[in-house]
Amino acid sequence: MISLNPFTSKRIVTVLSSFNKKIEVVEFLGQKRLVVDGLLQSGGLVEAIWKKGVAKLKQIKFKPKKVLILGLGGGTAASLVFKNFPQAEITGIEIDKEMVKLGFEYLGMKEVRNLKVLLGNGLSLIKKLKPKDYDLVLVDMYKGKNIPEQIKNKSFLQTLQKLGCKDSVFVFNLLFYGQEREKSEKFIMQLDKIFPKVELIRTWSNLLVFGFKN
Repeated sequence: MISLNPFTSKRIVTVLSSFNKKIEVVEFLGQKRLVVDGLLQSGGLVEAIWKKGVAKLKQIKFKPKKVLILGLGGGTAASLVFKNFPQAEITGIEIDKEMVKLGFEYLGMKEVRNLKVLLGNGLSLIKKLKPKDYDLVLVDMYKGKNIPEQIKNKSFLQTLQKLGCKDSVFVFNLLFYGQEREKSEKFIMQLDKIFPKVELIRTWSNLLVFGFKN
């Protein structure tokens, strides 16, 4: 995620959450964003990051029909998928219901048709999903700037991969600066062992990692 300058943003609302503690909706340069622990979680530069991911998909002429988003947040990725692939059915999993509420109220998530929201722990919920049912899986699971350690486990990644059909694409959004860079590099090494083909796209302070089943 990306740090936000508190001196150039206007706070719209603050919500207390049992998972993320304090979530703020702020307005910055005329756009609303979700902020947790001083880091952008939805909107703004987060949107710019996922736009690069969508551009990559279009470059390879990939048109998803069923999309799974782990870490729906305020719906930035879901909104971009809908705008660029309106035919796609989208399932978004989010552990923090307050994030979802704010996304619907302030960040335009209510405009995303064909969006099904599942509230709960994605690590558990993916085990209940139908195998080989998704051709695009986006993974953006954070608590502040920390990725749950379970996501990096081989067993989780193998379970996740089974959700994809033959030609599925998996995209992981990783922080890639300072101490986070080393953590992400280790995670990428793990992804290399799971996916036959991995590609990286640098985006601001983040890195999008594409995993291809074929």
